Amino acid sequence: MSSAYSEPHLEDTSSLDGHENNDKDEKNRNISKSEQKDKVKKNLKNKYLNKMFYLLKEFLIMVVVAIAYAAITNEPPKVSKSPAAYRFFPEDAYVTDWYRGEISDAINQARSADIAFVMFYAPWDAECQHARKEFQTVARFMHQQITFSAVNCWQPGSECKTQYSKVNKWPILIAYPTHGRGVQYNGPLVAAHMMAFLKKLISPFSKEETIDLMSQHDVVVTGNVYAGPFSRDFNIFYQVALRLLERDPLQEIAVTVETQTEYNLPELHIQMWNETLIYPYSEWEIESILNWILKNVHHLTTWISPSGSKSISLSSYLQPGPALILFTPRNPLATHSDYYSMLRAFAFDYNSCGVDQIINKLISIFHKKIQSDRKERYMQYLKLIEECSLKKFKVKRVTSANLWSNISYCLDMRYLRESLHQNNNNMINYFGGMKMLCSRFLANFDYGYEVPEIARFISDNIVYKTSKLSDIPDYRSPKNLKKAMRIEICKTLLIAQKYQHLAFSSELYNDDVVGGFDVKGLKCKTNRTLTFIAMDSLRYHHYAEKLGIDLSKRPNKTAVVILDDKMESHYIMSGEVTESNLRNYVYNYTKGSLKRALSSLASVRSESTHSYSNNRDCNFDNAEFGVRELSATNFLETISQTNKAVIIFYYSKQCSFCNGISYTFLTIAKYFATVQELLFARVDGDLNLLPWEYTMETYPTILFIPANQVSESRVFPMDMPINLQNLIGFILANLQTSLRLEAMWTLCDKAKFNPDVMDCFLSVRLQISQTIDRTLQEWRTSHNEEKSLLSLKLQHLHDLHNLFLQYPHNVTLAENLFAKLKLIEMQPPETTI
Repeated sequence: MSSAYSEPHLEDTSSLDGHENNDKDEKNRNISKSEQKDKVKKNLKNKYLNKMFYLLKEFLIMVVVAIAYAAITNEPPKVSKSPAAYRFFPEDAYVTDWYRGEISDAINQARSADIAFVMFYAPWDAECQHARKEFQTVARFMHQQITFSAVNCWQPGSECKTQYSKVNKWPILIAYPTHGRGVQYNGPLVAAHMMAFLKKLISPFSKEETIDLMSQHDVVVTGNVYAGPFSRDFNIFYQVALRLLERDPLQEIAVTVETQTEYNLPELHIQMWNETLIYPYSEWEIESILNWILKNVHHLTTWISPSGSKSISLSSYLQPGPALILFTPRNPLATHSDYYSMLRAFAFDYNSCGVDQIINKLISIFHKKIQSDRKERYMQYLKLIEECSLKKFKVKRVTSANLWSNISYCLDMRYLRESLHQNNNNMINYFGGMKMLCSRFLANFDYGYEVPEIARFISDNIVYKTSKLSDIPDYRSPKNLKKAMRIEICKTLLIAQKYQHLAFSSELYNDDVVGGFDVKGLKCKTNRTLTFIAMDSLRYHHYAEKLGIDLSKRPNKTAVVILDDKMESHYIMSGEVTESNLRNYVYNYTKGSLKRALSSLASVRSESTHSYSNNRDCNFDNAEFGVRELSATNFLETISQTNKAVIIFYYSKQCSFCNGISYTFLTIAKYFATVQELLFARVDGDLNLLPWEYTMETYPTILFIPANQVSESRVFPMDMPINLQNLIGFILANLQTSLRLEAMWTLCDKAKFNPDVMDCFLSVRLQISQTIDRTLQEWRTSHNEEKSLLSLKLQHLHDLHNLFLQYPHNVTLAENLFAKLKLIEMQPPETTI
């Protein structure tokens, strides 16, 4: 049993050993396979790393080669050379042109002269090219008194370009006195205005009496300072006078000086038409004095000069209330403008209503002085014209070894008496000539002395002798100096006449008493404040044209207009500008009897009008379709047409978005061209001054005016985009029933694709059905007299509905039915068809 049992046991054992051996072999085989896989992976990884290493090595080699090649072939970037500098002014001009931008040399030259006038320019700038001719004219006339230079501040790499690289506007004109800072010229780039500026720069202090200055200026600044050698107070006041030329290029503020014989504290006061202000002596410094003057001055009348670059100078005069604007030529080389003096005298009368008797008396004195000066200036002008046209002055230029002194002018009593009694002083007074520098010296002598005795007396007290004491002729002798002064005055007159003939009111030609209403104190009587301003009609004619005034057709290019900004209205003075007409004009304005002007640039045809011609003269009725151009002259007539709805497009040439809207508006006009009861028009809102109820503040704007219902006008909503779909919906929504149906049918007839056509006619039928429902409701609530008319309307609506169901393209039947419907809507309720 045991053996029997043991054998099977052994057999089982052997079988187990065989399985164990097999498992070991399999394990060994599995291990060997995994090791092989690991080895393969390692080999692949090593090969990949080797390839990456070689690639990186090759990339680095390529980078090194590229860097080396770039280093070998490295060159500076190629930049085009700046153009060579060239002369801006011709060589024969009286202007030193530093066209290479040598600003240091230019400033040194300017400082070495008594007064130098320098123009900093950019050769490509249009303003500089315009100013070049004017600058040359000034230099040709005043080169003996002033040194003229020009510096090119745009030449790349130049000294001036390096120092002033952020200048935004050219040209810049600066006058350099011998001492002190430069004075910038901020006036017009016109030769006559530059000459007036330089003449004032040479002699910044006015020499007339205060009463004479107040008759010409609203503001007079007077300084009482010690003028001894090295006087700091006088130097500061002199610099203030020069700085005022920068701030006041039109020279509205007169500056005069009274000198002290002994040193005292300086005094300064401003004299105006209704008050006198004294400078509180806190500190005698340039900036403090200048700021105090500009802060406290106010004008009764003033010239204004808008710069044109977002200027608010004009709006500051129009915002407080209505303003009376005088457009008249201003000649800067003449110290007198007759029409402006007339305006000042009128303004004194209009505002003389205060309770202060002293001020009223001063106003009365100023008024009388202005009126007397107007006639005196006119007579002086006539004498000056006669003398300069008949006489030719020649000055002998003989060099003298002796030095000349101003005292030599005082020695010849014969010439002094002659200058006091003959009419030559009229020329000096009119064109702002000089007074004698030696009047105080001559006051100490009796006119009966003989010249040699005076000469011997003076020769003992002065260092320099004059050639007047010898037989050597001197062109700087008193006689020749007077001749030179007359030549200078006549030359100034010639240039002034060439710029603009001096204009005088026709009332000065006769001795008749000025008529018209009495306007004295009218400001307080009517409680209407007027601001009085003047504008140069030679330079600002476009402002007048915007108001509908053609200055080229006005006597002496002079016109008057009252502009009320708050009421959005203006009133143009008709007839010639005279004092009597001006009185009547303002009096009627205060009474409210003037008619608002509706003129516009569209009705102004002048050589100076800067606008494009419109198509107001084209034959609109014969055109297939179009948009009528409206102006202020035909606007009311057009919108008041019977049985026509008007759609108006407001635009402006400054509105870039209006160009795109114009095409959309023209497309709408083409769609509705066959609808006779619709009129499409446009109007330039900038060039046309329309009634205030039809004036728009924004562009583009579309206005719909229903037929026979002007008061029911509608403006296209500002919050909706102006496109074809919205504009069609806006027009259809505001049309009457029959006209809306006809317009919708017209649009359907213009459709090109069948699906659109079918949808369009479906919407027309739906609209007809809604109209039938509304008409039935009206019929049920109407009186017996109206039911017959509504029944006939219902019949035509049913015929239209049936027509669009069967023959929607039958134009003849559709037009007949629409015509009948429109006739019914126009009939009053008590009549029937």
